[in-house]
Amino acid sequence: MGLFIKRAVDAAFDLKLKQLKILMAPQRNSLLSIKEVAELFGVSVVTIHAWKKSGKLKGFKRIGGRVYIQENDCLDCMKEIKLRPNTSTENSKA
Repeated sequence: MGLFIKRAVDAAFDLKLKQLKILMAPQRNSLLSIKEVAELFGVSVVTIHAWKKSGKLKGFKRIGGRVYIQENDCLDCMKEIKLRPNTSTENSKA
């Protein structure tokens, strides 16, 4: 049981660290994959696609058949929905 808790705490810490790095980074506009954005927000890939379709997330780029989102647009979306690490209720809402 102790190992399970340690892994859960490590995963939560890693998620918060990723979010802080993006929030504190100087303005840059790198591209993130759908999977990276889902991990950053702490939601599923399906939710990211739903947010894209509804217009909640913008700044999509298609490169070689793959879809990427501009990092600045992720930051704007985080601010708009006031997402905090591990407190997302948007998970089941699109």
